[in-house]
Amino acid sequence: MRYGECIAAIVLLAGSLLLAGWTSFGHALRTDVVPGGNLNLQDFVLQTGINDGTAGRLIDSLAGADGYSDASFYTGTDGAMTLVSTSMQSVFLRERTDGWDTEQISLLRGEAAVEAQEGTVCVASIWSVGTKPQPICSLDYTADSGFCLHIADAAGQWVEAKPLFMAAPGQRVHFTMSVRRELLRVTVADQSAEFWLPPSLAAAYFAFTVGGENSPPAAASRLQFYALQLSHKCI
Repeated sequence: MRYGECIAAIVLLAGSLLLAGWTSFGHALRTDVVPGGNLNLQDFVLQTGINDGTAGRLIDSLAGADGYSDASFYTGTDGAMTLVSTSMQSVFLRERTDGWDTEQISLLRGEAAVEAQEGTVCVASIWSVGTKPQPICSLDYTADSGFCLHIADAAGQWVEAKPLFMAAPGQRVHFTMSVRRELLRVTVADQSAEFWLPPSLAAAYFAFTVGGENSPPAAASRLQFYALQLSHKCI
């Protein structure tokens, strides 16, 4: 094959991969399967209806091409796992775990796009688990300010906000949330923020969530995830 023909072939291949929904994590997203057919969701359960005055319901049959899907949790036209929260009806994923401690490296990474007309949308968060779960941090999005990290104190009250990355509605960005010992680090695109876990929570157990409750509850949003990876590794 001559040089010009080789370059043309490479360009055509790149174009075909983009059309197929190729992500930077190296997976081609399919549009003909439920979210569990594209992303590894075996370690997550789906939480719905948390803002409607009830405890909502948990759905744990998410993994695989035959996994769960409905009008608020489905595969979009570009292959993205899509979570739609409407007025008083939040939809999000919770990590399937009794909790992990900080004596390991815990990491959640993904590629997401958010569309919200108003209010604040939770993209991902870390919570303590147990009889009284409370927030540790939340990666949130607003159309006016983009992505911002909110940090809670030992009592679960929001005390600090750290702007990270301005993104237009629907713009795809990479994010990571990591915990190593008592140090937490959150990155969106190439912007990062770090903070320390309050000493009183050093012996607590934690879990990741993907998506979350909108604020105010009446706000509507659509979250799309093109990649999602969860890992825990002993230090």
